[in-house]
Amino acid sequence: MAKRTVTSTVHCDLEGKITYLSDGAQEIFQYTNEELLGKERVSVFSPGLVVLGHVPRWLKQSVTEGHFETDTVFVRKDGSQFAAHIRLTPIIKDGVQTGYIGLTTPLPDKSVEETMPSISMVTKILSWLYITRSPFLSATIVPVLLGTALASWLVEGDTKIGMFLLTLLGVSFAHLGVNTANDYFDWKSGADQANVDYVIPFSGGSRMIQLGVISPQGMLRTSLVLFGAAAIIGAYLATTLEIWSGVGILALAGFAIGFLYTAPPIRLAARGIGEIGIMVAFGPLIVAGAALIQIGSIEPKALLAGIPTGLLTAAIVWVNEFPDIKGDAASDKRTLVVRLGLKCSSWAYLVLALLTYASLIVLVLTETLPTQALAGLITVPFALYVTRQIFINYESRAIKDAMAGTIFLHFLTGILMVVGIWLAV
Repeated sequence: MAKRTVTSTVHCDLEGKITYLSDGAQEIFQYTNEELLGKERVSVFSPGLVVLGHVPRWLKQSVTEGHFETDTVFVRKDGSQFAAHIRLTPIIKDGVQTGYIGLTTPLPDKSVEETMPSISMVTKILSWLYITRSPFLSATIVPVLLGTALASWLVEGDTKIGMFLLTLLGVSFAHLGVNTANDYFDWKSGADQANVDYVIPFSGGSRMIQLGVISPQGMLRTSLVLFGAAAIIGAYLATTLEIWSGVGILALAGFAIGFLYTAPPIRLAARGIGEIGIMVAFGPLIVAGAALIQIGSIEPKALLAGIPTGLLTAAIVWVNEFPDIKGDAASDKRTLVVRLGLKCSSWAYLVLALLTYASLIVLVLTETLPTQALAGLITVPFALYVTRQIFINYESRAIKDAMAGTIFLHFLTGILMVVGIWLAV
């Protein structure tokens, strides 16, 4: 008697969210419609490194050539892997692509080892960039540059390039430690599992635990290693420059805010004060810390000078919380966006933008910053454009453009301020 062949048909939208699951798919992958439809992405069926290293190219090729076929490896609900053949085709409605169809046929005569796509060294390196969310390091680079430039202006001295580079490296390690710690604690609290509306790569964490690229304990260990590396660099700077008290105060304050942002029992984000903590940590604390390394003391002007970039960093976190609102609410992560709702939070974003530029003007008028720092005001029209996009799309997936725009707004405004300050030296 011939062995029955079961095939799987899965439909997904352009973001990979599953919209249809055939009976065969439920049998092969061991999931039910209730578990997946409108909740999970198709990445749940594949090994994480295959998703990172191959799936985007496969999908692109299916569009350009009309379909794509290959042998690969899939993952069942129980974690077991199996060899299969996949055929991908785009879903086209009225001339517009709306998603993809995946037709999967298990290959019982082939082994996982035979069909596992090769994972390049580039993919393995990229996986660590995803795990640590390194692309968000602009939130650290800008305030370090700002504090360093401000120090040169305040004392009219040369920049200690070596110390600047060590500062940048140390603060970057700390930032990545915060990112990975937040991923771990959001996983432990169930916030990431409850979040089915995340927008890659801006919200919902790295998703690397969900993809199986790294275990929860591996994420925590990574965080501790990164914090340890930051501590070693901080200790070296403090010892070499004999500024232990200043480094200790700023470093401990920054660590407390970053680690306790999602770590129990404090969970600053869940208490509705996480955004304020982010503003302080990624604004005044980093700017003052970078200036401290150059000057040797904590300057009040440096703390105040960090307010504009701190507000814009808070704006990044703020808009990134919009798509996560349902998942955050379901896991009792009551951020300010959850508490205010999307419409009021759109107005709050406008307030953050206005406060950014108002604080910059006040800092110049009080001679905390040189007049040239007003170069940061050049981005006002772009800030208004991004804000308008938020008001239009706060309930839409199209808010992704505003999320990317806010990151660029932070970077450009900060860099223009840095250039202005250095021109004043």
